[in-house]
Amino acid sequence: MAFDTLLLKLYRLIAKSPIGYVGRKVNWNEKPRIILAYHGIAPQHPACVSPQIFKEHMVHLREKYDIVPLDGILEESNGNERPMVAITFDDAYTNLLEYAVPVLKDYKIPAIIYAPTNYLGKKNEWDSIYSIPLLQIMSAKDLRMLHNEGFGIGSHTHNHIRLRSQDHTTLQREIGDSKKMLEDITGNTVTSFAYPYGKRRDLDYRAVRFVKQSNYLSAVTTYWGRFNDEAKRYESRRITIWPSDTLGVFKLKLNGNYDWLIPKEIIINRIRLSLA
Repeated sequence: MAFDTLLLKLYRLIAKSPIGYVGRKVNWNEKPRIILAYHGIAPQHPACVSPQIFKEHMVHLREKYDIVPLDGILEESNGNERPMVAITFDDAYTNLLEYAVPVLKDYKIPAIIYAPTNYLGKKNEWDSIYSIPLLQIMSAKDLRMLHNEGFGIGSHTHNHIRLRSQDHTTLQREIGDSKKMLEDITGNTVTSFAYPYGKRRDLDYRAVRFVKQSNYLSAVTTYWGRFNDEAKRYESRRITIWPSDTLGVFKLKLNGNYDWLIPKEIIINRIRLSLA
């Protein structure tokens, strides 16, 4: 965690440097279609955005952006004059019920919550390698309630595992069966999927193809980026929001000062593949 903190500080310095300024000018002719990736929202937890900062984020979005459901980001044509943003939450932590959902309701902001079906009512044991408190995950009853209140529910696999190089049986359980379980819970079709971890090293073409063949309509990664469209609806880019993201950092991310992360991710992935 100490290394991660130092890395985020380095990213922040680069974002505020001329590199960040130049990076945000690369796609200046294109209107951003941003998908934000949050996880937990809770006070005094090192892996969660604080409720106060989260509210500041939402107020800023409401003033400056058109906040739309995820499907709206991927439409080919729209009449939005302002940049569009969609809100997503990975892992379906119960702290969202107390600290995020009331804010979203107050500001009439749509959002989708991605749930790992084998962990409903349990804790995020996949993070037990870190020396931080584990977090409670929503129950089936919680997800049903949120769905009935108009929030989107998507699959985050069954066991929250990396999908790269998995066999057909595992992909069926993690992608197909988790979809069916959530549909049984909500009584409605589940149309969106979030790859656990979601970086280029965590999934491969077979996983992406399996998601498409399982009749999802979209899937989100954690590939960095502010621009999305129909052509890449099964590998949609997101901007991950980190616990240390103050409103100032949040604005830099939305404005494109972190877009230099895109070539950085691609280069590192190619190096990793060449060494494999």
